[in-house]
Amino acid sequence: MKSKKWITLIVLIFILIYFSVSIWMLSSVKATLRTIYLHPEKDNQIVHKQVTESALNKFHRNEIYPPSSSSQEEIIAYSTNMGIGLHSFYSGTIWIKYTYKAIDKKTKEVKYGSSRVPLQLKVKLKNGSWRITDKYEKP
Repeated sequence: MKSKKWITLIVLIFILIYFSVSIWMLSSVKATLRTIYLHPEKDNQIVHKQVTESALNKFHRNEIYPPSSSSQEEIIAYSTNMGIGLHSFYSGTIWIKYTYKAIDKKTKEVKYGSSRVPLQLKVKLKNGSWRITDKYEKP
């Protein structure tokens, strides 16, 4: 009887640790995505720490979204869904959807953007932070 309790306790602790790492991985990657899409001027700061250069080059922000020269005339609405991730404690895959819309300040109409775009991201744990190493986005 005691061995079943120990096994149950060990399994529960493992599950708790696994989900804790999953939440940490998802929140870290969401913060990186927010920086990638809303602050392209910080690309040099996040390369090699939060995202590899090859993965960053797969984010086609300039081709999809116009430059923010008219940013005084528009509001950027960016959001992600909760997402899901599987990992092996040092690498993993995340599936997440994001929405990016530019809304005209005067008319409140959407000028351009994308809604619920699915992303698949490969990540690795390096120096205590999750790094995006690869990205696949359905067109």
